[in-house]
Amino acid sequence: MLRLILIIVEVLGSAQLAAQERIKMDALKDADYMKGKQTFQGRCSACHTLADSSSNIAGPNLWGVFERVAGSKEDFSYSDTLVAADFEWSPDQLDAWLADPQGYLPGNIMGIPEPVPAEDRLDLLSFLLIETGGVDWQRPATAMSAAQQDRSLPPAERFPS
Repeated sequence: MLRLILIIVEVLGSAQLAAQERIKMDALKDADYMKGKQTFQGRCSACHTLADSSSNIAGPNLWGVFERVAGSKEDFSYSDTLVAADFEWSPDQLDAWLADPQGYLPGNIMGIPEPVPAEDRLDLLSFLLIETGGVDWQRPATAMSAAQQDRSLPPAERFPS
């Protein structure tokens, strides 16, 4: 029995260590915003909103998530696991969560069909930092948004397929 307890403590401790400052802000600042946006839209937007004035859906609105203690947003009903979690969301914490939500905090009720692949998480985290007010970085200019600025062009030229 003692061996089982030691294994559990080791696993929980390693999950917490895995989320301690592995991701550098420079890497996040240089990440691919559009890829992060696409990842959010494909994996997260059915349950989460981003803007300050947005409502909760199946999951909580994420505005200010990087300044919030896990499970503490007042107008959302979290699992007991998240309410009991004792950490503030950071890029590293969220990275570990998205890599394996059930392994990171067993008993949570976030239902994602599969973990977010490692190659998508840095871009997603960077996008989330920008879109939830976690940093004051400007949104990167994109080819699509630059093309939309000239409204004198016909739609076929502004929105090529």
